[in-house]
Amino acid sequence: ALQPLQRVHVERTAEIEEQRARLPAVMMEQEFVEMVLSTDVMLVCGDTGCGKSTQVPQFLYECGLCNGEEFLIGVTQPRR
Repeated sequence: ALQPLQRVHVERTAEIEEQRARLPAVMMEQEFVEMVLSTDVMLVCGDTGCGKSTQVPQFLYECGLCNGEEFLIGVTQPRR
């Protein structure tokens, strides 16, 4: 059975928080987390620079989905 998630607190500077808040992915944080909890694989498509490969893994880590034993967060990108 899935153990209760333990949120991870990450301290960021105000400047980083401001930059992060402007990324489109940040507006969908809850949706990303809910999707991962309800499925085995998630495909994220979006414009370059929207936060797909940087912010989404952080959302999942911070909500407690990566405990270092049962769950890992993997990000792949196509090669051109």
